[in-house]
Order: sequence, then structure tokens, then C-alpha cells
Amino acid sequence: MGTPGSPSQPAYLAIVDRGKPGLLQSLKAQLEEPGLVEVVWDRRLSSRRRGDRAVAGGPRRGDRRGEPPLTWATLGFVLVPQRAPLST
Repeated sequence: MGTPGSPSQPAYLAIVDRGKPGLLQSLKAQLEEPGLVEVVWDRRLSSRRRGDRAVAGGPRRGDRRGEPPLTWATLGFVLVPQRAPLST
């Protein structure tokens, strides 16, 4: 993968849940296209969330993380844009 925003970087990443190897292979076969979509595993090994507690002395006033996208729970993957689409 190239640097962010470069033409060699795909426009989208399809990030697949690690527990779904069949889905990864299926999406690679049906969806992956050089320069447009790259299908990859979720790199996280576990959730870093430790509950809804604020860090003392931190500059942020609240948790910036939201709920995972609906497709993560229902389909096992999420499609993430990586660069701005080319203007026409």
C-alpha cells in the first residue's frame, strides 16, 4: 500500500473480522480490485476499551469513540474510504 492519498493507495479498505476467514477469501475474490478496494484483516488483537471512564488530567472532555458500524456486527466487515474520490 502506498502513502495516504497517493494513487497507489486503494480508494477503500474492506476490513474483515479476524474470526471470519471464509468471508475474507470471498471478499478478496468478489470485491478486491487494485487501486479501488483492498481487503484486509482487522489488525486489532483485542478491544482496548476498558469501560466508560475518563482519563484523569487528559485534555479531552469525553470519549471520541462511537459504536462500531452496523455492518461490523451484521456482515463481519466494514468498508472505509482511504482517499478523496477523484473530481470529475
